[in-house]
Amino acid sequence: AVTSEERPFASITAVKSGSPADQAGLIVGDLLVRYGDITDFNGIAPFTQRHLNEAFLVKVFRPNFPRAFTLEVRPRAWSGPGLLGCNFVPHSSADSS
Repeated sequence: AVTSEERPFASITAVKSGSPADQAGLIVGDLLVRYGDITDFNGIAPFTQRHLNEAFLVKVFRPNFPRAFTLEVRPRAWSGPGLLGCNFVPHSSADSS
């Protein structure tokens, strides 16, 4: 069973090649369970801004993987848009029941 703190709150819909998100190993379809200490969608952008050039851990569920796992992400300025180079959309647990 999925515990409350293991509930995905965002999914990744795009990852730019060579971006910090790409280098961290994030891929399209990953579901965020924890983003640093953030567990709600509205916290992602402010947390990213506060942690510019600082590594933190992101816990994800990946379809067809048996359990959640953790990746290290470091937001930074790079040649593309944003600090991570990926798109998040809110994920409701109803989507994947």
